Amino acid sequence: MIGKETTKSGLLPEAGSGILPNDQTNCDTVSAKSVTNAQLTPPIGCLATMILYNTTYSVADEVAHDWLRWMKRFFLPAAIATELPVSHKILRLLTELDNGGTTFSVQLDFNTMADYAAYQQYHADTLRQRLKHRFGNQLISFDTLLEEV
Repeated sequence: MIGKETTKSGLLPEAGSGILPNDQTNCDTVSAKSVTNAQLTPPIGCLATMILYNTTYSVADEVAHDWLRWMKRFFLPAAIATELPVSHKILRLLTELDNGGTTFSVQLDFNTMADYAAYQQYHADTLRQRLKHRFGNQLISFDTLLEEV
């Protein structure tokens, strides 16, 4: 096969053979269900990937402006002050149903799954409680955990 490195048998090399570039055979994929596991840092030699923690909020139109200001002035600075997320974004959905609310995506980027797990264990509940105390039932949310590939 031209352009492909093959083994003596003429077959393409398998993962773990050391022939493939960026071979990650020994790199365990950590699922979102195992984020409390203490062994979340990938082995040396594994490619680092960015972990994106996204929370989608549907906020009542009556409080959307106040919510956005509060998130920018309090919630995100408090999250970044933990020194675990490395960056953040707030986005407004442009394509949504008319449900009497405005939908936002709040994204926190983490260098490792271990940083995300520490944020969840030590900080996320406190920030969620402050958000709930401030806005009560004027919003609903759901979380999504993504990995850069």
